[in-house]
Amino acid sequence: MDELYIFGTGEHSRKIFHCANILGFNVKGFIDQDVSRKFHLGRPVFLLNNDFLIKNRNNVFIAIGNGKVRADLHAKFLDNKFTIVNLIHPSAYVSSDVKLGKGIFVGANSTVETGSIIEDGSIVDIGVIIDHDCVITKFFHLTPGAIVQARTICS
Repeated sequence: MDELYIFGTGEHSRKIFHCANILGFNVKGFIDQDVSRKFHLGRPVFLLNNDFLIKNRNNVFIAIGNGKVRADLHAKFLDNKFTIVNLIHPSAYVSSDVKLGKGIFVGANSTVETGSIIEDGSIVDIGVIIDHDCVITKFFHLTPGAIVQARTICS
């Protein structure tokens, strides 16, 4: 079972936590820049600082809704040799030829059709439908139930 840290303790982190558990990850804890909470969803909360970055070289998923913040953290974790994983809910359908970047979340009951590209750090939230040959650019968030027509670029 792969270990995973989740950055963020907000609302989105709960969805990510449950998806990671379903996928068989061992969630070791949460990372945040504010550790006013010592625990979140029964797991410890670690402060994101140099000490943490040096001692932990592990899998991470960034569970932050703000795309700019997600992009900055993505770069920071890569610079510090973390592996940024993708989380694709088991009820989602992602065509075998879809190109996925790093740090992608595809939520429950979503569909990503053939020829599409989902770039780094993007969120394809629950129930999203992406038709064929679409591009979802870096750190974009498709909100629940969005429908993306064929050959669309979302940026």
